[in-house]
Amino acid sequence: MTTPPPEARRKSERISFLVFLGTLLVLFAQMMRAFWVPAGLAAVTVVLCSPIYVWMLARCRGRAYLAAGLSVLALATFVLLPLGGLVSIILTQVIRFSQGLVEQLQNGQLSGALDQLTTWVTQVVVRLDNLVPGDLTGFDASQIDLKGPLVSAGSQVGATLARFAPQAIASTANVGIAVTVWLLFVFVLFVEGKRLFEFVMVISPLASAHELAIAQEVREMIVANFVAIAATAALNGVLLGGIFWASPLEPAGLWAVVAFGMSFVPALGAAAVWITGALYLLATGHSGWALGITIFGLVVIAQTDNVVKPLLMRGRVNIHPLLLMLSLLGGATAMGPAGLVFGPVFVAVLQAALRIYKREFATPI
Repeated sequence: MTTPPPEARRKSERISFLVFLGTLLVLFAQMMRAFWVPAGLAAVTVVLCSPIYVWMLARCRGRAYLAAGLSVLALATFVLLPLGGLVSIILTQVIRFSQGLVEQLQNGQLSGALDQLTTWVTQVVVRLDNLVPGDLTGFDASQIDLKGPLVSAGSQVGATLARFAPQAIASTANVGIAVTVWLLFVFVLFVEGKRLFEFVMVISPLASAHELAIAQEVREMIVANFVAIAATAALNGVLLGGIFWASPLEPAGLWAVVAFGMSFVPALGAAAVWITGALYLLATGHSGWALGITIFGLVVIAQTDNVVKPLLMRGRVNIHPLLLMLSLLGGATAMGPAGLVFGPVFVAVLQAALRIYKREFATPI
């Protein structure tokens, strides 16, 4: 029996071990799938907050654990607490608006407008029914009620939002566990992130130059995505704050803060703010302003998410704005809020891989 050369045997052993290691990694990923989102968000957080940790590390004379602990404490103090306050403001204002809207629907000017609309719709239905010989539909026009479903829906919205008030959210174990796990991952990645990255480079079958290129692309995408989202949110706050300041809607400054916060929420975004403001103005008899804010929201505010955000990112990363917009929408659809972060990151990895393949492996035709 012929003994294979040492080089061939070494290569065969390496391939076999990589298969074994890959199987273990797949099983480990399956076991830890509940923690991938907080771990991924922690990795993004560490990339964004690495200057803070470096500054802390210098002040702590190289004591990594102390610097990481102080960095996490600063993150919790200056990010989580203000974020909780912002969520509290948003929910409080939305609950008050829903309660005020229900009152307007029941006894205010909007109630009278709905009564008139109901009367007009009833008359139209009766006239159309009279044009048809016999009672083909069996529909009773006197049963038309436009106010009742709206009052019921407004009351239900207020009750639902009350359950999601910060006090109720803080008391749920799931949120507390998720935040704790996220901060724990942030702490560990601050301390061990560099060594973990070096370990991944060692075991990865990719060339070191390719790994560094992909890592650089991901880092640039993370920073660009955060800057674009924050800039778009600030722009929405300024624009809506300005038009609300000119309108009878008060207080404009609070609405601007709410618009800034809601701009970070997928699917809803700043649209939830100007739609709410327009409905409130309509309910209080300012129909002209309600129409103006609606037009402003559709023409101007809607374009900040669809156009401005991809353009801001396009200036920092070499990805087409349409692809960026699709990655944001697709990521949010597939993964919820976390998809706004992971969608563009996945596209960055894919594009970096395609560039490497085109540069080094593609055969010219």
